[in-house]
Amino acid sequence: PRFAVSCTAEMLAASAELANRTGAWWQTHVSEDPGEIAEVARLFPEAIDYVDVYDRAGGLGPKTVLAHGVHLTDRELGRLVETDTRIAHCPASNLFLASGIMPLARFLEAGLGIGLGSDVAGGPDPSMMSVMRVGAYAQNARRTLLGETTPSLGPLDWIRMGSLDGARALGLDDRI
Repeated sequence: PRFAVSCTAEMLAASAELANRTGAWWQTHVSEDPGEIAEVARLFPEAIDYVDVYDRAGGLGPKTVLAHGVHLTDRELGRLVETDTRIAHCPASNLFLASGIMPLARFLEAGLGIGLGSDVAGGPDPSMMSVMRVGAYAQNARRTLLGETTPSLGPLDWIRMGSLDGARALGLDDRI
């Protein structure tokens, strides 16, 4: 599914069931920007939050990759970690679309599985090297502007996130 805003609860549940039944991966977007989050709350008033929309549909789990996750709440973060759901972090498109800067260090510290993505439809550049560079700049800016004290990721951390961690997010780390 594209994202919750473009689907009904029934469509989300049917697509998640199909993915589970066939062993396919399930990929969609979550919590990219505040406007999107508000629209999801309006469309799915029975849900606790954005992640709960997908949880109710049966879409969370180790074969699910959710793009973005910039504005996850503590409850959402905990549920994603608990279900081993992965995030495709797309820092270049998040900056390009003015969605925000993910609190990456907090999410990694919580144990969230994160790989890098380019979001070629929403970002200005499909190059993973560019995504790594933009991600590093964005995280350093976030740390400076918000006075965060968590250590920043080093160059090898960004290369790992753009390669091995992406393979892990897709269950391919035993092959690539």
